[in-house]
Amino acid sequence: MLEGGWIKAVTSELSLAQSLIHPIRAKNRSAQSEFARLISPQSQVLVLPISREVLLEAARLRALHAIEMPDAIHAATAKIARCPFFLTADVLLAQAISARAVNLGQWKSR
Repeated sequence: MLEGGWIKAVTSELSLAQSLIHPIRAKNRSAQSEFARLISPQSQVLVLPISREVLLEAARLRALHAIEMPDAIHAATAKIARCPFFLTADVLLAQAISARAVNLGQWKSR
């Protein structure tokens, strides 16, 4: 859907660091390369920097909704990018930014 232009995806640069942890531990260079390719300025995913604006909004979200900082950074990025949907299994996290939660695990099983 992303490659066909049906949907647009936005993520934070933080996604790269988080997605590389397990492939690095497993010494899976192929997975490392794939994540680095997917979460890059050249991919079809819009990768936004962790700017001062994102950090200020993340602090506000963390203070008001008691969410962990990495989640707050992702949520702040989505909010600033005006994403109507948020890919998460945590409905409350999506609600914190007035987005609709989309759980891929549930979506794929239908």
